[in-house]
Amino acid sequence: MTDEMAATGETAREASPRVDQHMVSKCLIRCWGRTGEDRVEYFDLRNGPRFRTAAPANVMYRTADGEGGGFVPVEFAGALEVEWSQLERHGCEAIRAVLRGDSVDDDRRDAILGLMALHLLRSSETLGRFLMIVGDRATELHAEVATGDDYRQVLVETGMTVEEAQEVADAAIRSPDGFVQRARADFAGNMTRWLERFIEGLSAGGLLLRKSDTDVLVLGDGPAFLSPRDCLECETTVMFGMLDGVLRCSRHAGFSAHWPFADWLCWMPLAPRLVAVAGPRIKDADTPLALVGSMSDRVNVMQCRRAQVRIVIPPGGENRYRPVVDTHASFRPPVSGYLPEQPPEDARWKI
Repeated sequence: MTDEMAATGETAREASPRVDQHMVSKCLIRCWGRTGEDRVEYFDLRNGPRFRTAAPANVMYRTADGEGGGFVPVEFAGALEVEWSQLERHGCEAIRAVLRGDSVDDDRRDAILGLMALHLLRSSETLGRFLMIVGDRATELHAEVATGDDYRQVLVETGMTVEEAQEVADAAIRSPDGFVQRARADFAGNMTRWLERFIEGLSAGGLLLRKSDTDVLVLGDGPAFLSPRDCLECETTVMFGMLDGVLRCSRHAGFSAHWPFADWLCWMPLAPRLVAVAGPRIKDADTPLALVGSMSDRVNVMQCRRAQVRIVIPPGGENRYRPVVDTHASFRPPVSGYLPEQPPEDARWKI
């Protein structure tokens, strides 16, 4: 690569549009803020976990850019954010009302379920599965240059080496109108339809809230999740279609929770003292039930197991929550599985 080409590439990177895309709603993160301060305490799992404090707006987001970073491409982020912000606003208004002692009426029920559905969809697991599928297919396309009969004929006719042909294929796969970016655009374009399905799935069941007298719940970067039955020992997922594929604990081996045959629960902490539980077998409750310590402990363990980058904790809880974070959490950011190159770690998540 010439110096001129390198400089041009660097200029393009600097000029590419960038937007911060929250994986967890800022209004939800604020529920864990210090009283009277716009600050939250959290563990960064990179090289750690490391204890830190920051404004809610600066925690749990991915930076999207013109080169394919982020949750969805920059050009789709604005429209989706407008759509998602409506669910966030209504959901967080409902949470604040419940924390004030108001009842869970139909509007608040629907608002909280909508927020839960949004976080099932807009999660690190969703992004990770997408990147895995696209990465596998892109790797296959890259390999076909060396193995496909049609490509062999092209190499003979052009005189290109396999290495040169794969460099061309890699550039095409990564280009602004190449396979990876087209797949990301399809992913973004399907978000609205998938979100409607998630809301429909949750709304078909009931919702109850459980509340503690003290701050006990942590918030991971994938806060909403589905479990088979009411078990928090089985593996969890954010996708209804994956429920029958998750690893079962010894008590539930062989048990089926396949959608829509409806023996599952959706969980999400809403505040340090409040957790939402939804599912087909749940009966609506207009006031929160008690949150017992064993349940809060298991929810916290699952938040740590599911978290891939950060975990927000109740104020003043560094020493109290470090043992469970040290034991159950690890740094596992969703990254592309495309073979030729991996993005640097510091480009995947930012503070």
